[in-house]
Amino acid sequence: MDVVPHPSDCDKYVQCYYNPSTDVDLAVVRSCPAGLFWLQSRKQCVPPQEAACLTDKCLEDCDAYQANGACGAYWKCNGRMSEFKCCAPMFSFKPGNGCQFDPTCQEECAPQSWCGLCLKKPNYAIPYGYDVMQVTATGIPALPSSNAVAQWTPRHCDYSYFDVVTCGCNIDIGATCPADRSFNFLDNSLIQQLAAGSVEGLRVKDMTPSASGLVLGPNSELHVNVNKRDLGAPFSIILGFSESQQFSPYGQVLLTSGMNCGDKRGLVVNADDRFISAQAYSQDGQKVVVSVPYQGMAVNEPKQLTISYANSVLTLSIAGRSHQYIAQSKAPVDICISCGIDVGAALNKQSIVSGQVQGIAVFSCALQSLYN
Repeated sequence: MDVVPHPSDCDKYVQCYYNPSTDVDLAVVRSCPAGLFWLQSRKQCVPPQEAACLTDKCLEDCDAYQANGACGAYWKCNGRMSEFKCCAPMFSFKPGNGCQFDPTCQEECAPQSWCGLCLKKPNYAIPYGYDVMQVTATGIPALPSSNAVAQWTPRHCDYSYFDVVTCGCNIDIGATCPADRSFNFLDNSLIQQLAAGSVEGLRVKDMTPSASGLVLGPNSELHVNVNKRDLGAPFSIILGFSESQQFSPYGQVLLTSGMNCGDKRGLVVNADDRFISAQAYSQDGQKVVVSVPYQGMAVNEPKQLTISYANSVLTLSIAGRSHQYIAQSKAPVDICISCGIDVGAALNKQSIVSGQVQGIAVFSCALQSLYN
């Protein structure tokens, strides 16, 4: 287990784990408490003036931007440095508009203190067990990157599994999440059914079958129907894909949902040459972005993108052969996916036009765990 700075966001860091049974590196993007930035030299979250972060957004422009934590929390640019601020009670921060009256914004907004790193790691042989790191007398964890050797003590979860993303025992042992619709485009029988036009809940146009999946072109269209869901109900989407060339640094769309429902609500997943991001839009114009890096994954490498939503939390995962990245963020309850899931440039002109889709699945539930 080790921890590294986030490549672009000062108020985040990345905690890394290794699963020897699958030879997979898992990286979890974590956020500092409200009002704090990450300082790698001390491996702590500290006030911005102590961090002197080189990727501070205020070094690029002077616009205020959303902060982690409460709906009214934001960063104001004081010169070229971010300064934590809070809107008045019952006001929420809206990027580009500042503090706006919002009677639903009831969260307490205040700077928070740093509690420390997650000092637990999964026991991959025993899902209901985990190991906790022994700390030094000074309270500083003996991370493997230091000269000291980390000492681990076994612990167990009661009636649950350990979740490395939340650093707690909160995966329900008995929970199941069957797919509403699941399509494997490496399955020859499904390809034959597509050719005959007899696949319910799926529409495919101008996509060529191949040994590595359905090949996307400039006029491709892939649409998957979604079951009707109540406001705030959980959902999950899994997309298996591989790109044929590096994503543009300006970004390209991987997947959209709900953007053609007649209002501003929806979900957009895009990729650039460093990050894959899920953007959730609410009807009042609120936008939440969850981003994961994907360093170590090669062009043409099959990847599994997972988006899962439950209890106003949006989780994003990207997994390749030997690397996986996961991040979470608070999200609006009125994300619209009722119009279905869309992939292809015929449906969104910014979509990838060079790549393959290996499969896609949609669920009316939140996946309990996004990693092995």
